[in-house]
Amino acid sequence: MSKIKERHKKDPKVKKETECCTSEECKKKNGFVNIILFIILIIGLGWLGYTNGYFKNSAKQGEALKNPAQVEKFINENGKMLFSGADFKVKSTEKEDGLWRSILEIKGKLQDFYITPDGQIILGTESLKNILQSDKEEVIGDINKTGVLEVNDALKEKIQKFIEEKLVQPGMKIEVTEVTKEHGLIKVVVKSQGQEQTLYITPNGKRLVFGLISIKEYKKQIQEQAKTQKKASTVKEENKNDKPVVEYFVMSYCPYGTQFEKGLIPVIKLLGDKIDAKLKFVDYAMHSKKELDENLAQYCIQKEQSDKLYPYLNCFLASDGQAAGIKKCLTSTGININKLNTCIDNTDKEFKVSENFNKKETWKGQFPTFDTNKEDNEKYDVGGSPTFVINGQTIDSARDSQSLLKAVCSGFKNAPEECNKKLSSESPAPGFGTAKVNGSTSGGGCAQ
Repeated sequence: MSKIKERHKKDPKVKKETECCTSEECKKKNGFVNIILFIILIIGLGWLGYTNGYFKNSAKQGEALKNPAQVEKFINENGKMLFSGADFKVKSTEKEDGLWRSILEIKGKLQDFYITPDGQIILGTESLKNILQSDKEEVIGDINKTGVLEVNDALKEKIQKFIEEKLVQPGMKIEVTEVTKEHGLIKVVVKSQGQEQTLYITPNGKRLVFGLISIKEYKKQIQEQAKTQKKASTVKEENKNDKPVVEYFVMSYCPYGTQFEKGLIPVIKLLGDKIDAKLKFVDYAMHSKKELDENLAQYCIQKEQSDKLYPYLNCFLASDGQAAGIKKCLTSTGININKLNTCIDNTDKEFKVSENFNKKETWKGQFPTFDTNKEDNEKYDVGGSPTFVINGQTIDSARDSQSLLKAVCSGFKNAPEECNKKLSSESPAPGFGTAKVNGSTSGGGCAQ
């Protein structure tokens, strides 16, 4: 069996995906994972609209929202920013599980919007009933006479047992280190593999809340986004040259990195050897061991079988990113597997990829390092995937092929006739596959 096959078999997370059972227990765990991934996607796509405007002062941090009228006033005053300028209408507002829940109509579709009684925006929430796919109301912990959870050592033990049995993979060690009251919710701090994560439980024990953000933090993120938007979308005159050097940094399983690559590859194909295009990698991986393995494979294909790189990437990005699809792409593009495996082994040892994966003290924050392009990461202050650099200048561009062609062609002193060609102005969808999204997008990235 080739090492390419082995690296996918040995990855326990890939094995979990390929051998998923059909039992209710398996469905519950997969359901929870899907919820978390959905929440991450919402945040990454800017669902809450970090990109425009700023918050008004109608609901300062910690200000109580005591009735539906106050909640709706807050939404109406800030909704254009919250929902990226989309037209919306508040249909109704009521208390649910200790949270304010408003039903909104946005572009003709109904959508829930949750907020805590003290004005914290909720990034994601789900009822225990839905997580566990239960037909009855599910409650975690003991409820007192007033209908709220009793916060004590017994609750701490029950939460830990619930997480171990229902939310994480079997055998995964976790420790609930803190159970306190905060923002009208029960705050739970969970420690696993040396890292701490926070989730919340509603006072009645019926709902989990994944992530809160205050008005103050929103404003901070808006300011950071504004700084990002100041990046030039074209190359400055002093940075132009005869043959633009195009460097793009990704994580192979980052949905926004794959989105960017799908938009850029037609540009690289069109311009050919008139540009010097270089695939590079962010110096840490956020998507498990399989990302490290795939990064190594792509690094080696570019290094030793460069004529196969873009045919392989086209196939890989159109696939589902799983082992069977990768094997098919390696075969269909005629990649020399023995040569590839030798390069993977040598590169792994040279940059200590597997060694560092097994030594958490070497990790960058909570993620393992991937140092094949470490010096360039430091040179360009690469923070996440994707990062786009032309002639040494970091560029901010939309991810459709036409916008990326314009950006790359701005790097020429004298642009060739290919720069006058028209490519697709539809943005590829984030993640794997060939789907498109409406309009031109530039938001979203993978970064710690």
